[in-house]
Amino acid sequence: MNDWQQLTPADFAIQNPDWIPSLEATVRFEGTELTLTIDEMQSANPAFVDCFLALLNGWQQRSSEIAAQTEVYLQHFLPGRKVQPSELAVWGVTVYTNDGNPTGGAFYYRVTGNYDDPAYDLDQFDHRSVVELQYPIRGGDVCWTDADIAATNDFD
Repeated sequence: MNDWQQLTPADFAIQNPDWIPSLEATVRFEGTELTLTIDEMQSANPAFVDCFLALLNGWQQRSSEIAAQTEVYLQHFLPGRKVQPSELAVWGVTVYTNDGNPTGGAFYYRVTGNYDDPAYDLDQFDHRSVVELQYPIRGGDVCWTDADIAATNDFD
């Protein structure tokens, strides 16, 4: 497993070939293991590596913004809950494609920390929930101002 800055197309391999194949690589990112997935592709190329590097650099550079955006989103479920950048535990990043071109990137992460407040709607969001934060990719560039955020428990 390489550090994320050393990512190359050769790091990607087909996973689950007998079920729903996906092209994946595992890298070290912020001290933990991170799965990178390319949707609907059979091989990686430098353009995909560049997209992942841009997404991961952006995650690090925008961690405060991402935490604030996550905090705003979570107010519906966890009123008053503050979210710090250190509470965002990213475990997966996917690049989506159309006709072989990158069209979007998504971060999958959990929000660690306190879930003890009785005002929290833990039927809707808790420590097992996964936040999905998506950004469009246009012309190889991540559109950081056009985010879409949602949460799911489908990954349990």
